[in-house]
Amino acid sequence: MAESSPRRKLAVILATDVCFIARLGFLPKVRPP
Repeated sequence: MAESSPRRKLAVILATDVCFIARLGFLPKVRPP
């Protein structure tokens, strides 16, 4: 269980960063289909 917690933390941090960057990148650049 010790190896699962740090990996989960990294996964959550990476996912949050990706979502945050994606929002910052997509919000100002809204392209209609």
